[in-house]
Amino acid sequence: HRAVSNLEKYCRKLSQNNHLNIFALKCDVKNFFDSIDQSILLKIIKNEVEDENAIWLIQKIIVSFEKSKDKGLPLGNVTSQLFSNIYLNELDQFVKHKLKIKYYVRYCDDFIVLSSEKNGLIELAETINSFLGNNLGLSLHPGKIVIRKWRQGIDFLGYVTMPYRRVLRTKTKNRIFTKINDKNIQSYLGILKHCNGYKIEQNILKMTKAGELENLKRAIEADKSLSLYGAANLVFGEGNPEAEVMFIGEAPGFHENKQMRPFVGLAGKLLNKLLAEIKWPRESIYITNIVKRRPPKNRDPLPKEIKAYGPYLKKQIKIINPKIIAPLGRFAMNYFLPTEKISQAHGKAYTLRGKIILPLYHPAAALRSTAVLKDLEADFKKLPILLNRAVL
Repeated sequence: HRAVSNLEKYCRKLSQNNHLNIFALKCDVKNFFDSIDQSILLKIIKNEVEDENAIWLIQKIIVSFEKSKDKGLPLGNVTSQLFSNIYLNELDQFVKHKLKIKYYVRYCDDFIVLSSEKNGLIELAETINSFLGNNLGLSLHPGKIVIRKWRQGIDFLGYVTMPYRRVLRTKTKNRIFTKINDKNIQSYLGILKHCNGYKIEQNILKMTKAGELENLKRAIEADKSLSLYGAANLVFGEGNPEAEVMFIGEAPGFHENKQMRPFVGLAGKLLNKLLAEIKWPRESIYITNIVKRRPPKNRDPLPKEIKAYGPYLKKQIKIINPKIIAPLGRFAMNYFLPTEKISQAHGKAYTLRGKIILPLYHPAAALRSTAVLKDLEADFKKLPILLNRAVL
């Protein structure tokens, strides 16, 4: 993202804030990682590194991979990213200091040169290609040498940048709509944050449960009428959007407010331990609270706060659609079973609107009482049995 931002900064500067027409020469090094000459790379590194032990180790890493004789770096290795930049630093220095080109941006094997004149850019590409061949054993991809006006849009690193906006490349957009799922949606939303992608974002948010949950989270963030708005961080919930079991507490505490995640303090550690004992990864279930913000001084949530956040919890449950809901503590239990007492209802399975409700003691209460802890441990062991019945 920094490379694209730098490109836009240079475009604005060269065009005098979009008043002048400018041109971009975009090039790509052909088969870059497979074509890196290992002996040339080692020579470059030896010019800067004097420690013999370091050189020995670096050489072992480099020669451990060969695509063809004495050539290539493994694409997946972390060191390959570093070595590739060291290798193409020779190109950077040539372009900047020998050719005296001021507006130049490179990311890995893709680079762009900006100019106020179109004439001479093809010759410049030929000069760069000669340097690559003579000094690094590389060449430009002949089919990827492109000259574009900035006003037409410059395609770079998944985005197309223009004078007043940055949009997603069509190919990238199509890939998002083809491959979007609950696991990768946050990654794609992150990509869209860096461009004018509001409409695309709204479309993909409707395509998965994770997207629907993100939309709901944003609605809560924007609702200034909610109790505790502005007084504490939003702790929306986390876990598997396809979870069959949903744990619901009463409200976030100090640590939850700080990390903006549910059940991360001492009670959360106990919850994790109990989940591990029944061999349920925390990532397999969904955890949230009725009230999504921490009440002052960790006091109990007020009826008006539970009422205010209740409609959002209903929507959260509807999206996830779990088979079992496990309310943690009396406040969470009374949201579903208002006339019951936790001391009598814990560990008993109820049916409400087609879902199994299994009230459990709150882990915080179990930390204060050995008897409550034993009850909670015993009740937790009922969850896999109930889930098996629900699935069957």
